[in-house]
Amino acid sequence: MLDQFFTAIHLDATHLVAGVLTAFYAGNRFATPRTLRSETTRFQYYSSYATYVVSCLGLLMFLSWTLAHKPALLGMLYSAGPVPDELKSLDAPLVAALILTTLLPSVPVLRDIDCAMLRFFHRLGAIPLGAVRWAQRINMTQLTISERLVADTRLYIANSTLLPDSLAAQLQPDFTLDSVRFRFTRCLALYVALSSLPGWAGYSADFPEEKAAFEKKMSSFFAQSVAFFTLTTQLAQRQLEPATDPVEQFRSYALDAYEDIRLMLARVLLYSCNSDSEVAHQFAEIGFSIQRPSLIRLPFNLLSFDFAGVVVLFVIVTVSLAGGDLGRALAIGMLVAINQSIAAMCALAPKQLWSFADYRSARERPILSYLISGACTLTITLPVSFGFYLLRTHFPLDGVHPTLPFAAQAKWLLLPTVLSIALAFACDDAIETDHEAWWLKWMESAGLAALMGLCGFLVMRWLSASQSTIPHLLLIPSLLSASIGALFGATIPYWYRKTVRGAGPDIETSPLPSSPEKMASAV
Repeated sequence: MLDQFFTAIHLDATHLVAGVLTAFYAGNRFATPRTLRSETTRFQYYSSYATYVVSCLGLLMFLSWTLAHKPALLGMLYSAGPVPDELKSLDAPLVAALILTTLLPSVPVLRDIDCAMLRFFHRLGAIPLGAVRWAQRINMTQLTISERLVADTRLYIANSTLLPDSLAAQLQPDFTLDSVRFRFTRCLALYVALSSLPGWAGYSADFPEEKAAFEKKMSSFFAQSVAFFTLTTQLAQRQLEPATDPVEQFRSYALDAYEDIRLMLARVLLYSCNSDSEVAHQFAEIGFSIQRPSLIRLPFNLLSFDFAGVVVLFVIVTVSLAGGDLGRALAIGMLVAINQSIAAMCALAPKQLWSFADYRSARERPILSYLISGACTLTITLPVSFGFYLLRTHFPLDGVHPTLPFAAQAKWLLLPTVLSIALAFACDDAIETDHEAWWLKWMESAGLAALMGLCGFLVMRWLSASQSTIPHLLLIPSLLSASIGALFGATIPYWYRKTVRGAGPDIETSPLPSSPEKMASAV
């Protein structure tokens, strides 16, 4: 008995150390180089970061199970020469962890799989193109330099050691009156607005090299501006026209500086904002007439209701029909509710993260995003379920250890995977219509109930192939799965379509000038 106890502790420590090592190295791979953090919003970055780490943990579990049952596979994976004896003597989880961390460059197949996963989750978080896309977007957007921003710019000149006071007379916020001075004013005003952003100090502290390189470019541009306007002032006093070449050269300097400022603005705002909607709002505050996309937040209140509903359904069905223990039914019901809630979130999240996953943008069903929702659900619920399995193994709810190995219990993850794909599909039903058909909600509920009931029956048949199962008990998981499908089918798709119809695009604009100015300010 004591030997079994110490063996269990050893196995727990092995899994824990392997999981921590894998998560640490996976996090470092995702966050390299550090500047990736400034290429996307907080939500997109950390959600992609966490999902990638969890997926690596799922890969660790699969590799651990494979090496435990087929140790000879280690020789096929390790291509750096003969497998060291020290590696052969380790437990399978530790060997798998070493393969996914320090030995990963020596394992070509897994290395390529990890590279593909990393690229996928970087794209999931709009890395590294998020800042570039925002910089391009505002380049084609009208900018209105407000009187307040001009006043802040004059104050900056008055307190600057690099710019003479005479430069304040060169400020011109109207492109049609003087295009040369407008471009200079635009760069200097946006630089002042950038320096006033709340996130600028944090960005400068986290990325001092990026900040130093940017400041060096700006100092060079300001020095060129001072020299140019000093020359033009002297020529004006002599009633001479400036040559074409210096004007064109200064125009090139101003456009280059504007590009650098736009990119830095995008990085700082993405670094300090939680969502694209917040970034668009900050750009609108500066003076860009930009359309802020309507943000459909995850319905945590509705998910909480569905979570509680799943637990109640599980307890009622398990206790009343199967005669199970209340505490055991409650604990397992909470795990089932967590997995189904994860499925609902994975069904909705891609519609917020990717434009191609949103039916309104694609104008067709994004089948790929449905499959991605299912894959994300599986990769997240797998480690969650394994953690619950380890907890039940060493802290049994009724004094009895789980009767099924985890490889068999993991077959139940088919249910949340299918639910996520089905919910993502149902959310796009008749989404372009102005009004919701009264029968659609109930048809979706019945359809998901039938689908989930069938999946529950198939999983039980899958499990019963290797076990003796009482025939009438096959119907209990089917009934429970159908009830869960009906609950989510009646709530999530209906809520999503109702929210989409009610959330029109929110337009953030500054006072519009005349048409010629609007066309010219994009230059």
